[in-house]
Amino acid sequence: MKRIRQNAIVVCAVLLLLLAVFAVDRLGGWRGFLQPPAAPEVAISVPAASVDPLNEGRLVSVQGRLESAQAPTDAQLGVEANDAVVLIRHVEMYQWREACVDTSCVQSPAWSETLIDASAFHAQEGHENPPAFPFESTRFDGEGIHVGAFRPDLELILAQVEPVARPLRLEELPANLAASASAIDGHIYLGNDPLNPVVGDLRIRYAIIPSATTTLTGVQRSDRLVAAEPKNPM
Repeated sequence: MKRIRQNAIVVCAVLLLLLAVFAVDRLGGWRGFLQPPAAPEVAISVPAASVDPLNEGRLVSVQGRLESAQAPTDAQLGVEANDAVVLIRHVEMYQWREACVDTSCVQSPAWSETLIDASAFHAQEGHENPPAFPFESTRFDGEGIHVGAFRPDLELILAQVEPVARPLRLEELPANLAASASAIDGHIYLGNDPLNPVVGDLRIRYAIIPSATTTLTGVQRSDRLVAAEPKNPM
């Protein structure tokens, strides 16, 4: 009887040991067992009017008007966005493209924001594309961008604020460019006939990050707001 009890104690001890090993493994090893996982950091809401040094290095949420001391300007095309902190220019060119299925290839023109190299087409004759864009897609940033007393990093703004369309008017363009352009649904079309485009024609549109009340979340570094670095897994 005594031997049966001893065997039962041994079995229980082995089972408890196996349960402990399983629990430690689920917690991420002995380190995870000894150090419980930290609670996820939650941003604290702070006023935009002033920067509190006590929040240095903390994740903060700031609500206020996003604005810039100097508006973003596309000097090349003479477009200024007084109601924005970032101006984004999108340029598309009508170009030949090639689509192949097995050994059968078809060339057809289409709008593209990137230059299409036609030198590798299976049928190159009659399907040449311009060698470059006269105007490229790019971004123009305002100067002195801030939300109250905070200076948010541009990459943080672009990650958290959705751009909105900014219609373009012919009278905003230089006279020599406007003379050969058409305005269609907020786009500017450069070519003879917008209803029948030919290879080399351009289509230009703009988007902006508007000057408006917004909420930004980032790590406070002095008076800056920067993106929080992802934490490495244990």
